[in-house]
Amino acid sequence: MFSDNNDIQVSPSVTAATIYSAPKVYFIITCHGWSASNWTATALSKHPDILCCHSAMNVPADSKKLKETEDEFRATMVERHEARIARGELSINQLLDEVESYDEAKNCKVYGNIHTLRLRDLKGLMQKFGQSYPYVLMNQIRHPVSLVASGFGQVKSMLGWDIYCHIDATHGMEEHLSFFLDIAERYKINLCDYDVRSFSYAAHHLLFIAADAIAFPDVPTIIMERATADRDYFANVVRQVTSGFVEPSESYLDDVFKLGQLNQHKVGKKLLAKEQFNEWNSWQQEVFKYFFEKSGLREKYEKYGYDFSFF
Repeated sequence: MFSDNNDIQVSPSVTAATIYSAPKVYFIITCHGWSASNWTATALSKHPDILCCHSAMNVPADSKKLKETEDEFRATMVERHEARIARGELSINQLLDEVESYDEAKNCKVYGNIHTLRLRDLKGLMQKFGQSYPYVLMNQIRHPVSLVASGFGQVKSMLGWDIYCHIDATHGMEEHLSFFLDIAERYKINLCDYDVRSFSYAAHHLLFIAADAIAFPDVPTIIMERATADRDYFANVVRQVTSGFVEPSESYLDDVFKLGQLNQHKVGKKLLAKEQFNEWNSWQQEVFKYFFEKSGLREKYEKYGYDFSFF
């Protein structure tokens, strides 16, 4: 159960008061990976007036680059890594211009992206490049347990071939080495095992999500679980992200809620957060709790109605 948080307000610090008279609307939805950002990009782009690009590559949601076979995905490993690194090199205007430059944008009135930037990236770009086009800013979040479970599934599939995953996973363990050595001793687990490395890598990302929350503590928020399941909530997200220029029709919402689940990183039955936590091994529960408590996300996320009473 989530709080009734439909009254998401557009942040005045980044949205010009004159935006309602502008001929076009720009938006940026920040989020971390494993938060159903591909679903949101695809859902928004189903409206003829909206183009929502996705990922650090800032490409349309239906791009072949986002729908690759595993071999093709492996082939773009370096490109994806370079796109992530380049997050700090392009201004907000350049990123939004890129969205508008795609063929898919020709007949649109609203242009933006999701998961191209995280909140901490955005703050750095604002400091580096200064004034930008007026745009609507929102941030999409997901229950931390479900996010880590999704990340665990994706990272485990990538560790067999993605050197950048190996590097990041190693750095995460190195930064908290005494904790991991203790966990390994008490639970008799191998820290080089792919399951251990993958899960630890995903759980460590909670610290990055916390850094995002610190960068912009009061940003309007999209609750992933509600956006993907509640028509009225998602309709309100559309109104907010388009600054009122788009009124979602029933036929459009019908199309959106036929999408189902996209980018299914976790194999097996879809579980609620409590069920997922209880399904984990004891060492996984302890690793998750270690990073979750260090992140300080409990208080921040409880105000959105997320339940953590089961641990």
